Amino acid sequence: MQLIINGFLTDYQSRIFLQKTANESLAPVGRSVEPGILPTQTLARAFREETGLIVMPIRLTGIYHSGRDGGRLTFCYRCTMRGGVLQVPEGYPPAGFFDFSPLPRGLSPGYRQQVDEALHHAGGSPSMKHEASDPGVWLGRLVKRAKPVTDSMAWNVAVQLVDAVDSDAVEMTLVDQDAEPAVDAVAVKPGEAPWDTAARLLDASRASRNKPLVRLVHVTFATERPAATFVFAPVS
Repeated sequence: MQLIINGFLTDYQSRIFLQKTANESLAPVGRSVEPGILPTQTLARAFREETGLIVMPIRLTGIYHSGRDGGRLTFCYRCTMRGGVLQVPEGYPPAGFFDFSPLPRGLSPGYRQQVDEALHHAGGSPSMKHEASDPGVWLGRLVKRAKPVTDSMAWNVAVQLVDAVDSDAVEMTLVDQDAEPAVDAVAVKPGEAPWDTAARLLDASRASRNKPLVRLVHVTFATERPAATFVFAPVS
C-alpha cells in the first residue's frame, strides 16, 4: 500500500494554497511517506523545498483510502504558516493561494473532498473515508510535474486493537525495526482500508463501510523499512 501525506494551508484571506501541475490541474502540497521519518516532518520539508514556505502541520483532519494501484492511504493535515517567503525553486510547479469558495475547477474529486473536509474539520478524531473517484491523479502528478516527488513505495500495513482511550489525539511515532511486533497486529488485506480491517476484527457482523466502529489513536512507523501499524480503539 502507498502512504501519502498532503498539507492544507490557508492565508489571512482564507484562501487555500495549491500547486499547479504540468497538466494545468491543481493539487495540495504532498509527498510519499518515507521510512524512518515522521509524515509531518516529510510534509514540512516538502513545503520548504518546493515553495520556500516554512509551515507546521498541526492537525490530522482526515485519512483517505483508495483501492487503486495496489491501495493508497492519504494522510491530510491542516498546516499553519511559521515563516519563509513564497519563492518556488526552478524545477518545481507554480504555486499560490486560491479562493476557497467556490473551490477551483482544477481540483479533482479526491482533492476536493480532502480540501473541503480539512478546512471544515472542527477538531477531534480525523475523518476516515474512502477516496472520492479520482482515477490516476496521483500517478499523473508524479509523472507530469516538472520535478517529481519521491516515488511511492509499497508499505506493509497492519492494524492493532486496544481498549478505549480518552484522548482524541492521534499519536505518530517511530519504532526500532528490531523491536518485537505486537502479537495481536493483523495485516491489512489488499484493497481494504485499515479501519475496515479493525472494524471487521472488532465485530464482523457490525462492520460498516460508512460508519466506522473504531477510531484511530496511534500510528507507528518502522525506522528503516516501509512498515506501519495503525492502532484503533472502539468508538464509545
